[in-house]
Amino acid sequence: MCTIIVVIIVRIVFIYSFFFYWLLCNHSFKTNPNTVTNLSKLFNYIAPASLFDTFLGLLLDESSELNKEWKIDLIQMAHRISSVRSDLVKALEKNPMNQNKSWTHITDQIGMFAYTGLSGEQVDELLTKDGIYLTRDGRMSLAGMKSSDVEIVAAAMVKCSSGGV
Repeated sequence: MCTIIVVIIVRIVFIYSFFFYWLLCNHSFKTNPNTVTNLSKLFNYIAPASLFDTFLGLLLDESSELNKEWKIDLIQMAHRISSVRSDLVKALEKNPMNQNKSWTHITDQIGMFAYTGLSGEQVDELLTKDGIYLTRDGRMSLAGMKSSDVEIVAAAMVKCSSGGV
């Protein structure tokens, strides 16, 4: 049940994303105001607001099976991200090239992302040499990191932070 709802939501998000991309690329909406109106009607037909109301009603109803499944999924996701976060710090600090640098600022944070403290140049080095993607300010997605990749990412982070750019 949950998988079906996720697929529906992904499809709707894709449709709306395509719609707004099309609006940005297509100049006919500037010259013909009916274009936007007609497309809005189409999307209201494809994904009416009542669909979202129904989904949220199922999700937030404490007695529903979907609500119980959702809560279990949230707990599992939070534990997995927390585990990846602590495993990453352990791998960073046990790396022989680490030079006694503390990485506890990563475990002091919460959420799906972690600020690594790496500079923009170090982030560029991680991307070009190791194919590891971070934002230029050093923010890393822990939700997107597989547990099997923690050691590889940690080794690359220590290498670029201790060797410098």
